Amino acid sequence: MRAISILLASIATIISGVFLYWIFGLTSILNTQIEPASGNIIQLDSFIGGGLIVGFFYFWERWEHLWGEKKRGTNKPKEPNLFKEFIPTVIGFVLSGLLAVWASLTLNLEYVEWALAFFTFGILYNIAFLVDLQDRLRKIEEHLPPDSA
Repeated sequence: MRAISILLASIATIISGVFLYWIFGLTSILNTQIEPASGNIIQLDSFIGGGLIVGFFYFWERWEHLWGEKKRGTNKPKEPNLFKEFIPTVIGFVLSGLLAVWASLTLNLEYVEWALAFFTFGILYNIAFLVDLQDRLRKIEEHLPPDSA
């Protein structure tokens, strides 16, 4: 599922990037507008990234609890590493923030477009990741005895 999530988020990012490139190409954006736009991207990055990280740790705590209950049984499966699966989201937001800063320094509109594209990737991948994680948590809860979940 992770590869499918990355693929779908990448395709959606490319489509949104092409759309943004087309929209920005049709409009005339002054260099004085690039710096405030970059600042807004950085603020959105921080705010939404922080919220997604808090959400991730909510799911992670629940995941750890359910895996602890599952390991008490006779079949002790190896626990997947959720941090490794969350890395593409972090990479998307970090690249978005760095590109937005670089756009502020160079006043280059293309970096604003790239920052928005990576921001989109971070959000879309994280949505797919959390939906998949919620589904996996439900499946674990279904296989546990009623008193342990």
